Amino acid sequence: MIVRCRPQHLGLFSERCPLTRFLPTPTRWIHRHSKQGGRLGVVRPAIQSNDDVEPGFQQELLSATRRIQALEAYRQLVQQSPADIDLFQAALLIAKHRHPLLDEAKCYNDLNEQVKAIQASPPSSADQPGFELSYITRQLGQIANFTGNEKDYYDPDNSCMNMVLQRQTGIPITLGLLYMVVAHRLGLSLHGLNLPGHLMVGNSIEGVTNLLVDPFDGFKLLNIPQVEELFAQRYSTKLRLSTDLVTNSALVMSTPTMLVRVLLNLKSIYTGLQQADKVLQITDYLRATRDFADDVRDAGLCLFSMQRYTDSAEVLQQYLTQSPYAQDRPQVEAVLSRIYKLMQKPNF
Repeated sequence: MIVRCRPQHLGLFSERCPLTRFLPTPTRWIHRHSKQGGRLGVVRPAIQSNDDVEPGFQQELLSATRRIQALEAYRQLVQQSPADIDLFQAALLIAKHRHPLLDEAKCYNDLNEQVKAIQASPPSSADQPGFELSYITRQLGQIANFTGNEKDYYDPDNSCMNMVLQRQTGIPITLGLLYMVVAHRLGLSLHGLNLPGHLMVGNSIEGVTNLLVDPFDGFKLLNIPQVEELFAQRYSTKLRLSTDLVTNSALVMSTPTMLVRVLLNLKSIYTGLQQADKVLQITDYLRATRDFADDVRDAGLCLFSMQRYTDSAEVLQQYLTQSPYAQDRPQVEAVLSRIYKLMQKPNF
C-alpha cells in the first residue's frame, strides 16, 4: 500500500516568512496594482520599444499576458450558474497558470477522440444496466490506460488537465473530472463524491446508482460494499454508505466545489515548494470561485513574501475590514506593522 505524505505547510505567520521572491526581475519591470474586479493585479512590464525586448523576455511577456487572460476568462466562466459551467474549459483555464501557452484545440481534440472511441466500439454488454459506465471505464482505464500517478502524486501537473491528457495520469480529482466530462458528452449525468480522503464518481442512472467509479484505480466500477471495504483496507476508515447518500447528500460535489478541490491541491503543493508566485496565482483563482476571507489573507501574505509591500498592506487591510473579529487578527496586524516599518526606510 502506498502512503501519501502531504508537503509540509508553511508557517506564513512566522517572524521570518520562509517564502522568497519569485518575480521576474528585468530592469524595466514595475509593480502596479489593478483593482479590476476587486482582484489582485499582476506585475506589468514597462517597455519603451520593441527593440529593447529580448526574445526570452518576449516569451515571458506573452506567457504573462496569457495568464492574465486565462484568469479573466475563468472569472467570467464561474459567474454562471453551477449547472452551466463548462467543467473541462474551467480545468484548462486553471492549467494555464502553469502552462499559459497550452494548445486548447489539441486538448479538446484529445477529449473528443476518447468520446469517439467509446461511441465506435462499445463492449458487448449494451443490454445490461450501467453499460454506459462500462464503456467509459473500458476506454479510459483499459485502452487509453489512464491511471493514478502513485509515483509522483504531488506533481503539480497532475492537477493540470492538459498534462493529464498528455501523460494519461493524474490524481483522483482530475481523473474523476475527465471521466465526468466524457460521460457528459455521452449524455450521462455524473457527479463527484467527496468521500474521506478519496474522491469517487457517482451517477444518477436508473438501476445502477449503487455503482461508484474509482478514478485513481483505472476507473474501476465498485458497488457500495466494495467501496466500504476499500476504505477499510486503504484508510482504516469505517465507511457506511447507502444509495441515498451517494446520490442526494452533502457528499455530492457541485462544479464549483470540484474546481475548489483542484485549486486547493495546487495551493498546498506550491506552498510546500515555497513558490509564492504560484500560490498567489492559485489564490486569485480561488477568490474568483468562492467568497472566502482566508483567501484574501493568504493573497496578502504571498504579496508580503514577494516584497510587494504596498499591495500586501492593501490586501491585508481589506481582510481585516472583511473579518473584523478574525481569530488571527493579532498576527495579521503584526505583519502590517512590519510592512509599515519597512515602507518608512529610506531605500524603500
